[in-house]
Amino acid sequence: NHTTGKLEEYLSRKTHFNVGVQPQHIFFKNNFIDLKDIKIGKFENIQEDFKEITNLISERSKIPIKAQPLAKINSTSRMDFNKYFDKKSLSIVNQVYKKDFELFDYETL
Repeated sequence: NHTTGKLEEYLSRKTHFNVGVQPQHIFFKNNFIDLKDIKIGKFENIQEDFKEITNLISERSKIPIKAQPLAKINSTSRMDFNKYFDKKSLSIVNQVYKKDFELFDYETL
């Protein structure tokens, strides 16, 4: 599979990850942040989590901030991710992002 080959090649060069595909737990580890101490917003709950995070910032800073609704722009319809990946690709993704899935409470693909 052409896609699997490119994915394998890309993910095998872990030192060359750009910020968009780098395992996300690295951002916290490198900044010595304990995940228990912060609220992590999730894309699938983006509006609710944005409001909760805004409220937390407002409370802690003592500055009144009201969360505005997030605008949905530049959205596209996409196929189910299973259409993009074969079993080997999914296995690679699950391996590379294993710690992210665990820390951020997601099921593997």
